[in-house]
Amino acid sequence: MPAMLAVPTGADAAGRSWTDPRTLGWLLAATGAGAYALALVAMLPARVLLPHATDAAGTVWRGEAALGGGHVAAWHASLLDSLARLGIAGRWTIDGPGSALQGGARWGPFAGVALDHVAGRAGWPLVALAAPSLPFACDFGLRVALDRVALATRHQAGAGSVSGETGTCSAVVRGVVRAVPRVVAILGDDGQRTTGVITPWANRALHLADFTIENGGFRLHTTAAGAALIPGSTGPSDLEIEL
Repeated sequence: MPAMLAVPTGADAAGRSWTDPRTLGWLLAATGAGAYALALVAMLPARVLLPHATDAAGTVWRGEAALGGGHVAAWHASLLDSLARLGIAGRWTIDGPGSALQGGARWGPFAGVALDHVAGRAGWPLVALAAPSLPFACDFGLRVALDRVALATRHQAGAGSVSGETGTCSAVVRGVVRAVPRVVAILGDDGQRTTGVITPWANRALHLADFTIENGGFRLHTTAAGAALIPGSTGPSDLEIEL
């Protein structure tokens, strides 16, 4: 039987040992350069992270900012998570009138921003702050349970659910008021875009609307059943909002 060449433990296929001083030197240099770059980014002022927020204080590593309407975002990064993910990674919260959201976040120079385990309640003032062009306003909040949300440069993706509470909605222009039952939106993604369907909580077979989040835009198609719940609506419709 031909003799087999053994690769020593701690060596790669070319026979180079990972304990070789030159290899260790390159590894230490690369780790040091990465840590230095991370430190430079982490110490940037908080306004770099949220340029449109008011009264931003602190740094990219730890800080807080006023979002408007009494809402405040706060965040703090984790050194170990950031080094493992080759970017800035940590936890965040958003608090405000009727809102209490929290989750994890990570940022990378090529992957953009990604959120995970987003959970809590978003009051309608926060919804209106995020989407000011909505043609109606409601008196209830949303329960959020999202496993992941990617906000990359070229695509948005997410998975999880967002459910609405029972309440009423009124048209911004005409002031028509309609009662709205509890509804739920189930989200899924293919890595390039997020799609979802909105149904009554008690009847998942009845589609009220379906939506797509792609290329920085939100497109909503409302069915006849969904239109009956929207104040001022006269039938099925399509709505596009730039995020």
